[in-house]
Amino acid sequence: MKTTIAAIIAGVSLLTSGAWADNTPSAAGLNDSLAYDQAYWSRPHNPYETAHFPDILDVLERGNRVVELDVWESGGSLVVKHVPTQGDLDNNCQGGTGGWFADCLTDLASWSDSHPNHLPITLQLDLKAGLWAGWGASARQQLNSALANELGNRILTPEQVRQYTGHTSLREGVLAAGWPSLGSMRGKFLVLITGGPIGAKNQTQRAYVEQFGANANALVCPQAEGAAYFDAYGSAKDFSGYAANDWVVCGNTDAGKYVSQTLEASALNRQLVNLWASDEHRFDAFHQAYMAVASGASMISRETLDTYGQHIPLNGERRSIPNRFALQAEHSGLCLTVENAQYGNGSDLIQSACTGNANQLFRYSDETQLRSVGNETYCFDIEGGQSTAGKPLHLWDCDGGDSEKWRLTTQGQLVGMGDRCAEIPNGSQTSGVQARLANCNGAYARQRFAILPL
Repeated sequence: MKTTIAAIIAGVSLLTSGAWADNTPSAAGLNDSLAYDQAYWSRPHNPYETAHFPDILDVLERGNRVVELDVWESGGSLVVKHVPTQGDLDNNCQGGTGGWFADCLTDLASWSDSHPNHLPITLQLDLKAGLWAGWGASARQQLNSALANELGNRILTPEQVRQYTGHTSLREGVLAAGWPSLGSMRGKFLVLITGGPIGAKNQTQRAYVEQFGANANALVCPQAEGAAYFDAYGSAKDFSGYAANDWVVCGNTDAGKYVSQTLEASALNRQLVNLWASDEHRFDAFHQAYMAVASGASMISRETLDTYGQHIPLNGERRSIPNRFALQAEHSGLCLTVENAQYGNGSDLIQSACTGNANQLFRYSDETQLRSVGNETYCFDIEGGQSTAGKPLHLWDCDGGDSEKWRLTTQGQLVGMGDRCAEIPNGSQTSGVQARLANCNGAYARQRFAILPL
């Protein structure tokens, strides 16, 4: 840890050129040698709705490579719509005129045929139904058959991935041998089931695996709010004790507390994870997208195509930016430090020589907190929990309050409560000076911090 940061600090040119020119590291883009699990993909919500896109294929034309379809069983047919009160053909398939589930798949297959070298398309099927209703064996058979009939050999099936790993268990195999490369998956679809009836989502997915096994055309992504559910040698949520667990290499999670640890566990176990959020909490701001990519999301809910000055490509390399880092003041070259490594309420945050010790490292959390790596129960906070300019910065119990929320910017600022910034008072060069809250001014080097990764 010390060596890595010391090497970065020694390479002064890194702080003045390339991705470091504005103090913020940039996520790497995609290349064909990356394994599929090493990539992340930004996806818009419900692209089949006419309110979002005139045509389902617009989402692919604009560069997204994840397509989400909400699928319902209706009168013996499979349909795509958002809520049960909508018409069965109330979607933008078939050139925007509306179609059945099979018609939507046909559209995607036609686009694939006309773009034969495309990067893999991830098709997310959010199975919808009422409380404990729907998606019995017949409906699951219809779903699996429709995928085979409309997408055919364009699908990279779970069994093909398992064969690639050379292991009996797909879950253990992807950890040991990884996934096929993006280059080898060009022109292919990977299908993921991400939902099910309310109250029985994971059980419905387990039933799908048990019904089809090696003949399944889709992977399942059960709800997985917790790092333990991604342990390759453990069990997915609601799959404990079932042979179906061997096929689970994906999870579906929302932006709840400690989700950054869940995302990191999925990446370390080489599993996929879909990170979703409600409309008002999409990952459309730089600091939100930063956390998602840095922590290890595979698929990220975003509506915008903004790449934030190329810092975060629309699709790119998973975990190619750090979520644990030191913060080096641009004007002084000193790092923000928990004074004397004393972790407790009120411990001062000062600037001192960069050493790479744990008291200079912070994890950027799901709640946009800066949790001290030395003791993650404490957060980078404002004295008195007030947004008044001049308030000193210190550690305090991580309680989810506004005074411990910080937005990273592409300029290297930390914007906190009251839209004020962390800074070193008067641009001091002296070790031991405590950081404070101040009115933001992008021209002040004392308010800009380089992110130094572990």
